Amino acid sequence: MRAFVTFWIATAIWICFNPPGGFMFVTLCTILIPLMSFTPVTPKLLFMLLTLGFLFALPAYVLLLPQLTHWLELAAFLFGYAFIGFYVFQGPVSIFFLLGLFTLGIQNTMSYHVDAILLSILMFYMVCATLIVAMYFPFSSRPARVYESLRRRFFRLCARWLKRSARPQRMASWVPRNFLLGGAALLGKMEAWGPRVDATAFADDGARQVAALNSCCELLYAQLQVLAVRCREFSDNDLITAAKRRGGVKTIAHLCDSLARCGPVASVPEGQGRFTDIEERLDELLGDDYLDRYDPHELAQFYVYLNLQASIYLALLDCAAAQQAIDWQRMGETRF
Repeated sequence: MRAFVTFWIATAIWICFNPPGGFMFVTLCTILIPLMSFTPVTPKLLFMLLTLGFLFALPAYVLLLPQLTHWLELAAFLFGYAFIGFYVFQGPVSIFFLLGLFTLGIQNTMSYHVDAILLSILMFYMVCATLIVAMYFPFSSRPARVYESLRRRFFRLCARWLKRSARPQRMASWVPRNFLLGGAALLGKMEAWGPRVDATAFADDGARQVAALNSCCELLYAQLQVLAVRCREFSDNDLITAAKRRGGVKTIAHLCDSLARCGPVASVPEGQGRFTDIEERLDELLGDDYLDRYDPHELAQFYVYLNLQASIYLALLDCAAAQQAIDWQRMGETRF
């Protein structure tokens, strides 16, 4: 979607204003936007990297290249430029540094025009400006915003699944499958975008806090996976069906909704009384003659279900504590 929007923005600029480079301007915008979307390169860093590359390329074009008369001299120049780009700089920095090499226009028969290289430099800066617009329109690609959105979607997905699992009737088989696929995808994206959040925006160790939240969400998802895999088995158990009517699962789902809204953590333990009420009223639920009325396998399933609900509840409390440690308001601040 991001590349699609960027392509049409760049195409509109090319048609209306005919920038230097012609359609190469559109091509570079479309190629570079995925690099900005999935690497730690920010708009400010992009301008700095391109300026660094041009600071090497422009003096070389004016002072060094016109003095080269032998192909070995040109080979040594290209080797030195590439060596600096790949071994001195790391990762995406080397790519943007080597972009300065493309502005030199090296050919078999060289003709030097300062205006040509200046137009090439102008084209790259226009590409940067277009990429900045594309990064924030129609939706922001800042890692902090993306991560916050993924966190909210993850807890909403967990809440929807818990509400569906609270229904006494048998659920369709696609429901747990849909949850398992969607939850794994969201967790993978959170693991990918979490380390890219700018840790300097936090007063404490932001990277550690985000990693702790990812770890807690992974533990919660593992507990919910067990519930999803065994949902059909649990739905056939009369004791579990009676426990669902007590509202314990719905209470946990409401806690997930509270975490998705980034609500105050103080509201999370309020459901503890209603949740533990199921365990306190086991005698009323089972009756005195439960060993005669219920199959041992059914009783074992019931206690497995209760322990699983307790594990999910504790995992939610861990998520709430990890989420509270992060300054979400500061994370959402607009920074260039």
